[in-house]
Amino acid sequence: MNNIKAILEKNEDLQQFLFVRGFLLTNCDNVPTDGYPFYGSWNCEKHGNFFFWTHPKTGVFTVDYEGKTFFLFGHAYNPFTMEIDERVILRRIAEHHGQTDYYDYIDEITGVFAYGVIASDRIEYIADPSGMPSLCAGTVGGFFYLTSHSQLVADLCGLKMDPFVKRLVDYKWYRRVMGGYLPTDLTPFAELKRVVPDHAYTYRFDTQQQSHVRFWPLKELKECSNEEEYQSTIEAAADILKRNMELVLQKWKKPWLSLTGGIDSNTAFAAANGHYDQLHTFSYVSAKKETIDCAASRKISEHFNVQWKAFYIPENPADLDRYTEKAAIIEHNDAYVALTPSNEVRKRVALQAECLADAEIKSWTSETIRAYWYKHYGRKKMPKLSGKLFRN
Repeated sequence: MNNIKAILEKNEDLQQFLFVRGFLLTNCDNVPTDGYPFYGSWNCEKHGNFFFWTHPKTGVFTVDYEGKTFFLFGHAYNPFTMEIDERVILRRIAEHHGQTDYYDYIDEITGVFAYGVIASDRIEYIADPSGMPSLCAGTVGGFFYLTSHSQLVADLCGLKMDPFVKRLVDYKWYRRVMGGYLPTDLTPFAELKRVVPDHAYTYRFDTQQQSHVRFWPLKELKECSNEEEYQSTIEAAADILKRNMELVLQKWKKPWLSLTGGIDSNTAFAAANGHYDQLHTFSYVSAKKETIDCAASRKISEHFNVQWKAFYIPENPADLDRYTEKAAIIEHNDAYVALTPSNEVRKRVALQAECLADAEIKSWTSETIRAYWYKHYGRKKMPKLSGKLFRN
């Protein structure tokens, strides 16, 4: 930590990248407001006995209803009601809290978020369905912490990496197999556990005990038994994806889609059909193998008259402004678990400085449709770009 503090004190303009887009919810009332790690730039709201700390680029939304505080960090939208206002979404969920259909309303929303509710005797919380933000929780010194960055709590509370995790990530083959991820609900610190998607967690104030239960799937999921059922499922999935894209284009002024020649990003691109004048695509080349994707992206974008930009990432880290300092911040944000390949770090450093998008549209959502198709038909019969999504 001392090295990071020295870097940030010498480069004050880089302080904004420490725990970027992060958040912290805690009932600890002596978190330092100035200096490391917040440097006076994070926002703080108090609701009851809890403090909501958020990075300047992180959204936080709250709704008070029947003596409870409902909250959401990040962003969310609802492709079923076509609602993009997080407070309206929270209010709708709050009205059904404690009822049998409560999780049905949570199940409708998508986005990148952490959601929860603070009651008089407990706090309940969940991660978004795909676990896009890294979310973890735990107690340290009798105080509760819910955060996007385990290293943030470690810095505030003086935590050390769990010896078991240290042995795990130091094993010579570990990162080649697992990358920057830890198994099950592990975090680098024994005091904190990862919040696993599709599970509802509860922390009770009187006992200071946490518990969790899986709430999804909400009902038994049956495989399609015939072609008609299967086609109906595919069309429903495509419709949801298209609605999501329409909401993204409403919600942000400059959403950019990372486009390649692959089926995933092409499916996401196709979902924007009819709104291509609002879309901006981009590609990056940080390694030789990515030149093929870049060329395909340009060809597709030009064919549909969509704005496109390529980012060519310098092969020599020395050609990037303060690469060593920025790479050190990225490593610290990742709690020293990930050993990121050089081209990935160079890409993150370069795009952080050059990309003008206010939101990146990720293509992973379209993999849902690909999974349906692949299981039913196999790889050789995957749909081509002239498929139904491209037609009005």
